[in-house]
Amino acid sequence: MQVAHGEQGVARIRCPIGLSGIPGQQPSAIAVSVAADLLARLALDAAPRSQDVLPI
Repeated sequence: MQVAHGEQGVARIRCPIGLSGIPGQQPSAIAVSVAADLLARLALDAAPRSQDVLPI
C-alpha cells in the first residue's frame, strides 16, 4: 500500500532535526537537542504571527 503526502505536508518536513548549539554525540545530548528543537517549533507555531516577524 502506498501513501501519498501532499505538498503542504512535505513542505513542513525539517531535516536534520535538533539544535546545532547543543554539543555532544551521546544519545542523551542528541535527545535534548531534538526535544529543544521540537519545543521551539511548537512555541513558534503557537505564537501570534505578524507580517514583520519571520519564523526561524
